[in-house]
Amino acid sequence: MKGRVVADGRMQDRTIYSDYSSPTAKTRSVMTCLKLAAVKGWDLLKLDIGGAFLCAPVNKGQEVFMSLGPELAEKAVESMPHLQEFVDSQGRIIVKVDKVMYGLIQSTKLWYKELTRYLMTRGFKKCKSDEYVLVKKMEDGKFLIVLLYVDDILVLGERHEHRHWVRNILEAEYEKVTA
Repeated sequence: MKGRVVADGRMQDRTIYSDYSSPTAKTRSVMTCLKLAAVKGWDLLKLDIGGAFLCAPVNKGQEVFMSLGPELAEKAVESMPHLQEFVDSQGRIIVKVDKVMYGLIQSTKLWYKELTRYLMTRGFKKCKSDEYVLVKKMEDGKFLIVLLYVDDILVLGERHEHRHWVRNILEAEYEKVTA
């Protein structure tokens, strides 16, 4: 059985979070990078990290709780009978969220922080005019550009092996990467 649990961020107190905007490269940045790629004859590589938000931890010091409705609570108890003691009178289970998940209002921002943290350890720098564009000068002097759009990634660069190096490092860190 395969399924996806999605949090209902509508129930979250928005006053707790100072910034929960979706990280998205500016339209001008995207168009500039696409024009650069067209003029220089660069190919593009679009990457998707499966379950991206689950790769990001909840901020330290914050506790996020979620209510599993009766149907999901029943399925949880079927697979983990020891959870039965936590089922409330309405058939729900309240759980603490350790990793960010789809539907939480802070998910996209925390995923952005995790991804940029990792890319910066690999030599990328944030563009000064758009923090959702990251650039790396490779050892051979060629540039590699990564554009971030919520949980999608666009990689631009002259050399095929450079673009695929990005895919390889992301696979090594986050496993489920598709092009």
